[in-house]
Amino acid sequence: MSKKNLNILIGILLFVLLGILIYFFFFFNKNQEAEIPTDPNGNGGLPVINFPGEDNENPLVDGDDPFDISFENDSIKQITKDAVGGFNFNTANNGEEEILFVDRINGHINKTSYDKSDEVEKISNTTIPKVYKSYFTNNNTKIIYQILDENNIDIIKTYFADINKPKELGDIEEGNLNATNTDELDETASADIEMEDIDNISEVRNGTLSGNFLLENISDIVKMSESKLFLMYNQKFDNDFQSLGAVFNTNTQNEYSKVSRFEFSEIGANKINADLVGITTKPKHDQIGYSWIFNTNTQKQDLILGPVLGLTTNYSPDGSKVLYSSSKNNRVKTYLYDMKTRILSTFPVNTMPEEKCVWNKTSDKIYCAIPLTIGSNNPDNWYKGAESFEDFLISYDLESQKMNFLYDNKYRLDLVDITLSPNEDFLLFQNKNDLSLWAFDLREIKNSTEEQEAAAE
Repeated sequence: MSKKNLNILIGILLFVLLGILIYFFFFFNKNQEAEIPTDPNGNGGLPVINFPGEDNENPLVDGDDPFDISFENDSIKQITKDAVGGFNFNTANNGEEEILFVDRINGHINKTSYDKSDEVEKISNTTIPKVYKSYFTNNNTKIIYQILDENNIDIIKTYFADINKPKELGDIEEGNLNATNTDELDETASADIEMEDIDNISEVRNGTLSGNFLLENISDIVKMSESKLFLMYNQKFDNDFQSLGAVFNTNTQNEYSKVSRFEFSEIGANKINADLVGITTKPKHDQIGYSWIFNTNTQKQDLILGPVLGLTTNYSPDGSKVLYSSSKNNRVKTYLYDMKTRILSTFPVNTMPEEKCVWNKTSDKIYCAIPLTIGSNNPDNWYKGAESFEDFLISYDLESQKMNFLYDNKYRLDLVDITLSPNEDFLLFQNKNDLSLWAFDLREIKNSTEEQEAAAE
């Protein structure tokens, strides 16, 4: 064989080899199945699906796939200027989705709506000062207040109460805040609250609260359904604290059942569905974390993630997927893990899913607040208040892998506690900087999507 032909043959072989390398590098990994992430660096060196710009820090790109930028600034609205200590949606008799919120300073319960946010109706003016958090249950006929002890801020007191609404505003029957019946209600009775720290109970003009205190130092309250809660609290065993979890029936108000003991003391719980909760260790950027799915009926714990540095999680309602973040190389990175297909994917942008994301009911779309920049030593700095974020708001469709930009940080909000309304028409969230309440209207986007789907059929 001549030298010329030999060089041509070598060139062809090198070209073929290069083609094989390009295929394996860009395409082969996308079809690999991933094991459960266990590496402290965040993804265990496992094959992951990479999206455009994933090495950048939350870039605003030019609309090429998988991004579809369409800011909807006019759809965001401030509901309250004052700090809120809890909120929920309420469906009116006419089908309108109303907004209930609790004043953080005095504990008063108020009602408004997105379309008529300047009209606020007071549901209860029983004063409960220094509300840390609150939760509505039993179709908004009951409420749980968490209150910081005046003498010791390390003590959290939890008060569970019925919302007694006066007849002049419309009586309450079980199951609907707006329902009416002819039962007699005492319109002037004072609230039945027995707490030394609460000595400033307003004279009742609008509504009353009556109830009792639950366990001290309940660290997490997970609303599984309208009458079922999962409570997390710490208890001392052999000079060491451990976390316990218990199911609480809001109809009986004093029944704790199926008490479970967890290995770690610093853990948090978040709802997956009516039976399952996600249990995750408290995140620190330089400490490994773990996450389990816990069945509140069978008390079975299944390890899903870990060890992962700086782990925060948000599980889908069907329990098949988890959006999580890790502190990889001291930078927050976000991943989507499908437990059925065992595929691990990088998320297009980085955030802290536990505090800044919410799934839709069918587990095929995620709404997230995305910080423009995330500094080092997070999520610790953000939780401690040493760093504040400026977020934009996105939706991400898992099937199409399309991401829509909904809000472009016009008001420089640090979004937390994002909640999707039952009809999926609105998002509610708070600004962490001042705890004011905000809402985003999804109706126009929702209607546009439905019209496009109808036209495609």
